[in-house]
Amino acid sequence: MVSNQAIIDHILKSEGWPQYTNDPADKGGATKGGITLETLSNWRGKTATEDDVRNLTESEAREIYEWKYILIPKFDQIADDLLRLQVVDAGVLSGPGRAIQWLQDCVGVTVDAALGPRTINAVNVQPAHVVALKFAAARIVGLARIVTRDPSQAKWCLGWMNRATGFVTQEAIRSTTSGGTA
Repeated sequence: MVSNQAIIDHILKSEGWPQYTNDPADKGGATKGGITLETLSNWRGKTATEDDVRNLTESEAREIYEWKYILIPKFDQIADDLLRLQVVDAGVLSGPGRAIQWLQDCVGVTVDAALGPRTINAVNVQPAHVVALKFAAARIVGLARIVTRDPSQAKWCLGWMNRATGFVTQEAIRSTTSGGTA
């Protein structure tokens, strides 16, 4: 099983750690390695400042990612490593609730944004390769809808799509190396 820390390594790399940004067009505002001002404020239980975000340590970012994007949404209960990594990545980029909704839709359970026993069971008993490809497709459509609703977000669309399609490529490699039985 891929460790939470290995997943966080992937997330930090994808989010450009330790880069700090504060692009006026970015709805997240001040951000360091994918951790926004709002996320940091919620994590610390008090209003954070732009300097707090700028000075965020990797250790604290890792804690935030593990709790907010792996343990609290229960993504650690997804048995397949590559699917779990993809769902966590989607949760970081689009919010855990949205990632859960996409996952629920892919496995045919009630879409309620809560990763309960029925959803976990449905995810873990279906072929992971199939669920992962369906999830990637749902994610891509969801990201396209964001840009369609708010064209100001098109600036980030290519990067979002590259992240999502990267998992399609990984699934293709997995299918090839496992003889199509993944």
